[in-house]
Amino acid sequence: MGWDVGGWNCDKNRESRDALVVVNPEGERIGEPWRGNLRETINAKTWSSTFLAALLTHCKLSRSESHCHVTLAIDA
Repeated sequence: MGWDVGGWNCDKNRESRDALVVVNPEGERIGEPWRGNLRETINAKTWSSTFLAALLTHCKLSRSESHCHVTLAIDA
């Protein structure tokens, strides 16, 4: 999962947005790219599993497996 950090905690530029995209192990995009502000998502989650589930939901994906490996590439 790639996360281009935008304005999740930026008070100076409220037009700034985060962007998310998910790719499978073959490098193919899955789900839908998402653009918005993750500030509320980040501040509302207390566990990494619920945070990951929220990010996947933004990309129109669900965490269907009870255990999965995810690499989160921030500003990659």
